[in-house]
Amino acid sequence: MGIRNLTTIHEIVTNLKEQKHISLDMMKINLKDAKTYQLLSFGNTLGVFQLESSGITSLLQKIQPNKFEDISVVLALYRPGAMQHIDTYIERKKDPSKVVYPHPLLEPILKETYGIMIYQEQVMQTAQVIGGFSLAQADTLRKAMSKKKVDVMQNLKEQFILGARKKRIKDSVSNEIFSIMEQFAGYGFNKSHSYAYSLVAYQMAYLKANYPLYFYQSLLNSVIGSGIKTSQYIYECKRRNIVVNGCDINHSKAFYTIEQNSIRMPLQVLKGVGKTIYPTILEHAPYIDLFDFLAKASMYKINESTIRILIDGGALDCFGYNRATLNENLRKLIDYVNIVRIEDPNNLRFDFSIVSRPGIQRIKENPIQKAQKEQYVYGFYVSEHPVQSLRMHNYPNCIPLLNAVNKDGYMNILVRIASFRTHKTKKGDWMCFMSVEDEAGKMDAVMMPRLYEQQKENIQKDRICLIQGKKDRPSSIVVNKIEWIEV
Repeated sequence: MGIRNLTTIHEIVTNLKEQKHISLDMMKINLKDAKTYQLLSFGNTLGVFQLESSGITSLLQKIQPNKFEDISVVLALYRPGAMQHIDTYIERKKDPSKVVYPHPLLEPILKETYGIMIYQEQVMQTAQVIGGFSLAQADTLRKAMSKKKVDVMQNLKEQFILGARKKRIKDSVSNEIFSIMEQFAGYGFNKSHSYAYSLVAYQMAYLKANYPLYFYQSLLNSVIGSGIKTSQYIYECKRRNIVVNGCDINHSKAFYTIEQNSIRMPLQVLKGVGKTIYPTILEHAPYIDLFDFLAKASMYKINESTIRILIDGGALDCFGYNRATLNENLRKLIDYVNIVRIEDPNNLRFDFSIVSRPGIQRIKENPIQKAQKEQYVYGFYVSEHPVQSLRMHNYPNCIPLLNAVNKDGYMNILVRIASFRTHKTKKGDWMCFMSVEDEAGKMDAVMMPRLYEQQKENIQKDRICLIQGKKDRPSSIVVNKIEWIEV
């Protein structure tokens, strides 16, 4: 099985050795690391193999893992069928006096999981210990149970009860144990699989807890091209006080890099600055000033539209002009560079003494427009999402969508409309499904026919709105009331 996370782990370990001279043998790390279990117990597992989903993070917060076996149990329990035993497991973990074993002989087998049969191996061991089965017979029983082969199961059940009698176990007890085995075998998880997955999950959690800068660097490199994943990881970096700097033509490289105690974005994350363009920009860096860059851009056929992408992404902020000023003056500056360019058969060069440099008219920047252009070229917001600023100053009672994922009930959210579509109901009425977002993530907002009829003229892409509604699904809210925010 190919697991992308193994590559991520290898990259982090390599970077730590090369940049910090820290040598880690991931097969020998401390499996009792307090920082790692604290991270897991808080559910701070975004980017951690197998532990990213909202359901898993909620389960981690309930179980409060404090040993390696707990991680394996989380992966085994969070499956159809097994989920019904989550509350029992948590109750018994908190209060071991409530642990009950179907038979004393099963205590060594079920002690790890507080008397609950979770793994397929436990089913097989029970068949051995209670029914006297060989390993081969126990595996045959497991297969028959999981595939519901009634005739095979009946024959093996009779053999199991006979084997139990030899150990002076009453038929009523052995029948009950067989029923428990039958119940669990249908959805029991393979323990060796679970432990192997858990080890990868623990290794990633360990790196995240102890070397967060290098963890996020590698993680962000692994999701280049995915705006949703990138925005989620960058938002979490900000929450953990890890600075992620935008693109800069004098500092960015081909991939995410660590710059002192922060992370620098690569030029390739900008839409339209692909593999045919960014290597050329990197090759001729650093650039002394704006005119030096524009001259080299002209020399190497970097066109105006690409330069505007660099401007909107903040890659030219290093020259001391805001983005509105650069966009307003760009055409004039390119014309100037073309005037001072000297076409020499042997060499293309520039003589800036031919004519004086044009004056640059400074323009006041609109922060909302700046953020929207940034979102367009990155696919996500880098400096600050417009919703984030509005919520912070004017709507403190609204919660970020990332926090809303694990909550149900009535709530207020401040969001931007990313897209929307209409749908005709069976009664012939029109309703609307909106994809809304903030700096933390995305959610579906459902507008029923009556409200949609009232608001259909107002619904537009990129508009910001305050939604009051009821959320009863992980990623969807039904809109009861909507207020449009003009910015």
